[in-house]
Amino acid sequence: MKLISACLLGIKCAWDGKNIYKSDKAIKLLNFETLIPVCPEQLGGLKTPRAPQEIRGGTGED
Repeated sequence: MKLISACLLGIKCAWDGKNIYKSDKAIKLLNFETLIPVCPEQLGGLKTPRAPQEIRGGTGED
């Protein structure tokens, strides 16, 4: 068993509830491995879909 990012398998887990990336290689891997899809953002408590977020005026020093 292996963990894999859910978006790589085509699961709609992006912030807007859509799929932004799908990997054909990851989907082929399903034939050989047991994969457990996880979304790190959802594991961190963020909801899908949600309002877009961005940092404005940040200096990167914090």
